[in-house]
Amino acid sequence: MGGSFSEMNSDAQSSRLLFALIAAHFLVDVVASIINPLWPTLQRQTGSGDGEFLWLFVAWNVATSASQIGFAVVGDRFRGHWLLWIGPAVAICCISALGLTRSLPVLCLLVSCAGLGIAAFHPEAALLAGNCLPGRRSRAISLFQLGGFLGQTVGPIYSGFVVDRWGTPGLLPAVGWTLMIIAAARFLIRNGSEPVETSYIAVSHAPSGERGQWLGLAMLLVIGVLRIIPAAGVPMALAFLESARNSSTADIGVVQAAFTLGIGGGGLLCGLYLQQHQERSILWLLPLIAAPILWLIPATSGFLLLLACIAGGLLIGSTMPILISFGQQLLPRSPRVGSSITMGLSWGLGGGFAALIVMTLKPRGDIEQAFPLFAGLALLSSVCCLWLPHPPVLYDAGKPAQLVDPV
Repeated sequence: MGGSFSEMNSDAQSSRLLFALIAAHFLVDVVASIINPLWPTLQRQTGSGDGEFLWLFVAWNVATSASQIGFAVVGDRFRGHWLLWIGPAVAICCISALGLTRSLPVLCLLVSCAGLGIAAFHPEAALLAGNCLPGRRSRAISLFQLGGFLGQTVGPIYSGFVVDRWGTPGLLPAVGWTLMIIAAARFLIRNGSEPVETSYIAVSHAPSGERGQWLGLAMLLVIGVLRIIPAAGVPMALAFLESARNSSTADIGVVQAAFTLGIGGGGLLCGLYLQQHQERSILWLLPLIAAPILWLIPATSGFLLLLACIAGGLLIGSTMPILISFGQQLLPRSPRVGSSITMGLSWGLGGGFAALIVMTLKPRGDIEQAFPLFAGLALLSSVCCLWLPHPPVLYDAGKPAQLVDPV
């Protein structure tokens, strides 16, 4: 009876921690996605040319995504749970100040600092989420990802509403108040959650040796980048496509939110229904189906546009938790680095390429041509799955429990 009670208590602690991480991810990605519908507005605010304004895209994408590798290394070598709260607090302060300057260099500094704050949160939170369900890691990560993509659904709608009514200076009170939520969440989790016990993960049938592990991660990175370019590029291209159609900032936010809602829904379906033996098939099949939908997005409007965005996002999003899970499994001794490669670095590189595509086509008035290119890259990511190593098989080694760092 004692053992059963202890196991039930551990499960309850894991469930509470996972729920807290999902909620925190929701808030962090609300803040992160506030900038999405504002690109045309910020370009007008700074009076920047297209070439100059590209630097703002680059600063944002590199800071939010590629820098996760650095935070992952810090987290794997030191106790990094403090990054879960300091990072979002910095991001909130910087995002709320976007309307206070007309200087492009200052704006680049603000979005860089905000992006670093967003990046600091993700490797630590993703590892803790995966450790909540070590035997069903893809499911735990998909639920964690769902919180983020729901946040990315709310963020553009919220910021579009605020900026349409009060301009970008309205972001200061509209975003700044979320600091209180961060402080409250920090207090509640620290006082309501204990360290979660999970068994050491043993890996069999993985790529042999360190070289095989890194080759597997390199292929995951290639597939992830090819997949992230449309995932990050579609909302960005939609901002300029809808702006050219004279849509309001709020309307742009709604269309972008439909796409990110689809990505979040795909992650939820992955978590609820996907079996481990289906993961490789899902990785190549769903982007193949998504490609024609992405191609046709600029030919739609109104309800059909929303439907196409939801469907395209759902098909792309269903594969993302699998990539993150594979990354953690391929580097069991450095799981933060593994997840940051597939979750952070791929988003940084993919987002950077997406920005380059959009800002190259936008001045020529050919923004519609971005969508066939996104579709082609989704197809290419499916083809690359042919060279993906077989996923590691996890089992309970029966070794003493590993204590996860307390939050």
